[in-house]
Amino acid sequence: MDKVPSIAYSCEEVSEWLKLNGFETFSDKFIEEDVDGEALALLSENALESLVDKVGPRMKLLGVIKKMVRSDSESVESGNSGSLSRLPWDLECPNNSKDQDSPRCSSPIPRNDCSTVRKTWVTPFCLPERFPPAVQEALSKNIALPKLIRVKFIQAIYDKICLFTISPTPDQRRDVCRAIISKYPSLADVGGSYETWYRQLGDKVKNELRHERSDPVVLARKRKSIEGSDLTAKVPGSSRRGIINWEPPAVDGEDLHSNKAHVQWMQKEYRKKHPNMEVVKQKMQLTFSFRRKYINAGKCSLNEIDAKYPFLFEHDQLQDEYERLVSGSSVKDLVVTNLRELAPKILKAASKKKLPQLEELVQACVQNEDELDEENRLTDDEKVVVALCTLPHLLERKTKK
Repeated sequence: MDKVPSIAYSCEEVSEWLKLNGFETFSDKFIEEDVDGEALALLSENALESLVDKVGPRMKLLGVIKKMVRSDSESVESGNSGSLSRLPWDLECPNNSKDQDSPRCSSPIPRNDCSTVRKTWVTPFCLPERFPPAVQEALSKNIALPKLIRVKFIQAIYDKICLFTISPTPDQRRDVCRAIISKYPSLADVGGSYETWYRQLGDKVKNELRHERSDPVVLARKRKSIEGSDLTAKVPGSSRRGIINWEPPAVDGEDLHSNKAHVQWMQKEYRKKHPNMEVVKQKMQLTFSFRRKYINAGKCSLNEIDAKYPFLFEHDQLQDEYERLVSGSSVKDLVVTNLRELAPKILKAASKKKLPQLEELVQACVQNEDELDEENRLTDDEKVVVALCTLPHLLERKTKK
C-alpha cells in the first residue's frame, strides 16, 4: 500500500494503511468514527486528538496528512487522469440541475488555497450523518447537551463546514443552526430559536480563524482589517460604558426581528404567576442593546418602557441592568452615592403628591432642619430610606415582590 494515503481511500483502506504504517493501535478508532480518505485529509490537530491520544504518533500522522493533501493537490493541478483528478467533493452544484426540487446553492466562496479543494455550499445544510459515540448517545436521549458534549458536537459540525469553507458567512451559520434545530428539536432555545447555537458556532469559527496561517483569503481579510483601521483613533464617547447615553453593539446574531420576538415572549411570560426567571435573564441580556437605543431616543415615558419591558423594574432585573451599564464598578457604592444625590428630588416630588401613608415622614425630610428638634431630625441615610419607600407610589406600579 502507498506510503502516503490517498484521498480516495475508503474507511477500510484508511484503517489498513494505518496498520501497515505503524499506527495499528489507533486503526479501530478510525473505523469506529467512519474516517475515510476525504475525512482524513480534513482532520485538524484538535480533531485528530480525539482519535490519537499520544502526542508522538499524532504529530507524525499530522505530518503525513499534510503530505497527503499536497500530493493530491499536485495531482489535480497536473491534470492527472487517475482517480485523483476528480476529488469526491468536486461535484456539480445541484442548482445547475433542471430538477426544481434540488436544494438551492449559495454563491461559492472563492479561495486560492491550493492545499484544499472545497465543495460548493448547499442550502439547506446537511449535518454530519454520525457524531462521536458520546455525542450520538446524548442526542438519542433528546436532552440538552452537557458542556463537554456540546464542544464535541460543534467540533464535528465545524469539521463538516470545512468541506465548504473555513469562514462561514452569517447566513451560512444561520443555515447550519436551522439544520440543528430541525433535526434535533430538543436542542432549541426557549421559544424554538437558535441564538445560543449561533453564538457558539461564531465563537468556534473565530477561534479557528485566529490560528489560521495558510488560507490566503483569511490572511488577506486580516491584513485589510488592520490596514483599514485607524489604530490611533479614539473611541467615540457614545460607545463608552457608564455614560448616560451608552449604546452597546447588539449581540452577534441578534437583529430587530429577533428582538421583537424576545420582547413579545417576556410580555407573555410576565403575566404568568411563576415566570421562568432564568430565561428572562437571558432575554434581557439579548435585548439590552435595543433597549438602550429605545430609551436613549427620549420619546418614551416610564409607563411605555414598563409596558414594553415589564421585567425591567423588578428588583433583580433592575440590578442586572445597572450592572450592565456600569460593569467594572461597585454597583452598591454607585447606587448609594446616586440615591443620596437624588433623594432630595424624590422627596420633593413625593411632597407634592401628598401620599397619606408617608406624608409625615416626607414632610420631616423636606422641612428646614432648623425648624425641627434634634430628636426629629433625620440623617441622610434615613432620608434615602424614606425616598425609596415613596418610589413605588410615585411610579404607580406594583412589582412582583
